[in-house]
Amino acid sequence: IENTIKRYYVELVPGRKLKPTKLGLVLAQGYHLIDSSLVLPTIRSDIEGQCNNIAKGLAERDVVVRKAIELFSAKFNYFVDNINKMDVL
Repeated sequence: IENTIKRYYVELVPGRKLKPTKLGLVLAQGYHLIDSSLVLPTIRSDIEGQCNNIAKGLAERDVVVRKAIELFSAKFNYFVDNINKMDVL
């Protein structure tokens, strides 16, 4: 949270709530335009579920980590290939 405030993506408002800045909104819109899963909680939820499976002995740590790295590597490459979509914002 501290980094998002330092980078001016959000600001802390009364009640200890975070309010997106214009920059934060534009970045989120751009990420959503290129790959909506980067701003939606689905991937994080899936990975948290896999971590729970590791804790329960239902999944192997190395397999979960490898799949997560492969997923984010593919997402990074797709994002780089489509970064020009940010220009419309």
